[in-house]
Amino acid sequence: MGRITLRCRYNPITAETLYNILRESDISPAKEFQKMFRRTRNNLEYTNNALMEIARQAEKLQTGVRGLRNIIGDIAYPIYYELSGKTNQRVLITQRTVNGEAPATIRAFSCESEPPAGSPQPERRFAGRKESFTRRGKKAT
Repeated sequence: MGRITLRCRYNPITAETLYNILRESDISPAKEFQKMFRRTRNNLEYTNNALMEIARQAEKLQTGVRGLRNIIGDIAYPIYYELSGKTNQRVLITQRTVNGEAPATIRAFSCESEPPAGSPQPERRFAGRKESFTRRGKKAT
């Protein structure tokens, strides 16, 4: 049994729509990268101009929403690997960073001080007793 080729044409997505996806969507690529940085106890932030520039680049390349992740990844992955083993670092991506004119700003923030407003705390792992359960939810003995 073969597959049927299906082609359809989409209306182009505007830069404003892509910007709104980056800012407001729960599955935004920008938020995914922020979560990735938080797992290593670092903080990734974007300026509004940076997000708009990312949206403009995706519109220009006609890559749509999938292109947003690639553009952000090209910027964020090198920084992520540079910070490997470091914690409590605040990374700021600006419009100049997106355009390749300037590196991202990386600054340490103190453990005692609160992280910037709007950035959730890193996940805490449960250090208690381990219990095993069967598939039906009953405790295994």
